[in-house]
Amino acid sequence: MDRRVFFILSAVVIASGCAHGDIAGSTVSDDGLVVEEFTTSDSELHEGQSAVIEAYIRNYNDEETEIHDISLFNTGDLEVGERSCSPSPEELGHRTRDLVPDMECSWTVETEGLEGFESKNIPVSLNLEYSTALRSEPVVVHFRPLEDVERTGTVERSFSNGDITKTISTESPVAYGQDGNFDIAVQNSGSGSVKSESYRFDYSPSEVFDQCEEEQSEVDLVIGSEVDFSCPISLDGDGTQTTRNLQTTTHYKYAKQPSLNIRVVNQ
Repeated sequence: MDRRVFFILSAVVIASGCAHGDIAGSTVSDDGLVVEEFTTSDSELHEGQSAVIEAYIRNYNDEETEIHDISLFNTGDLEVGERSCSPSPEELGHRTRDLVPDMECSWTVETEGLEGFESKNIPVSLNLEYSTALRSEPVVVHFRPLEDVERTGTVERSFSNGDITKTISTESPVAYGQDGNFDIAVQNSGSGSVKSESYRFDYSPSEVFDQCEEEQSEVDLVIGSEVDFSCPISLDGDGTQTTRNLQTTTHYKYAKQPSLNIRVVNQ
């Protein structure tokens, strides 16, 4: 059965507001790479019996997603057969305007040669490990001649893809030839764990972020899978007001590990 879900994305409106005031808004997608179902055909197995464990996964990420591992662990006395996935993890793809790609994977598990106990519970877990990215919506910043900057306000936005949440806070307007502060805070906000040792950031446009390590930087994670740092932004101008739409993309590796319970009976 084809379980692909087609939908039309609702429009997301982010107000630009006045540059002199504090502006806040957020954009939140669904839940990234989601394990919609993790089930077993039989939750109690006796000697010589088998069951099928299935995982149904949807990818709500807008950015490219590479699956590094999808496997079972904590299988205890269960013998696990080969994995079968349709489509393959390499072919899953990412969300487009009207399609959320999905994938079904299954494993056959069976009990053989049980001894030393009457019954036990086995908390079988799924390891879904992947790399992806979170791209922020454009943040509007105005650049003006120094004599035209009477007061500077704060523009703040938060973005999430279900795995991580990124908050951007920056000044606007920024005087030509002066450095403005572009603050980035990223934290794990999903049900899994960040597996990469650092986040990697891309910045756009390059002429505004030319002091941010040539448009890319790796920021080491701290306790709680969080980072908080500041990057200078600047622009040379010709005496008139200029507006730039600033964007960042955060690359990372993530793992989700849902579990289910199978009772094994040695009778």
